[in-house]
Amino acid sequence: MIASQLIIVFISISFIYYSLNSIFSKKMKDEFGRWGFHKFRIFISVVQLFSGIFLLMSFFYPFFIIYCSSIFFFMMMGAIFVRIRVKDSFLDTLPALIYFILNAIIIYIELQ
Repeated sequence: MIASQLIIVFISISFIYYSLNSIFSKKMKDEFGRWGFHKFRIFISVVQLFSGIFLLMSFFYPFFIIYCSSIFFFMMMGAIFVRIRVKDSFLDTLPALIYFILNAIIIYIELQ
């Protein structure tokens, strides 16, 4: 139980930080352009921001866990495919893969 809570906090804080960075950072604006998602950068960032916040809120409202982790799971699946499409290295793809697995673990735990 404690491990899943730590994973939830880690994922939440990571995505809140990443989403804010994606909104305000010039480097991230360039990355979204490189990935072909420059038109969707704000939308994707806002979804990540709110999903990260709601995932933290799942400590008080547990029903948020499955929804937010599922959103992150599918976003990271997409991120992995995008990284492969743009021919990024395995190391560049690794963070998306790790978050994909962590969210899969949370979903699995919640469905038990």
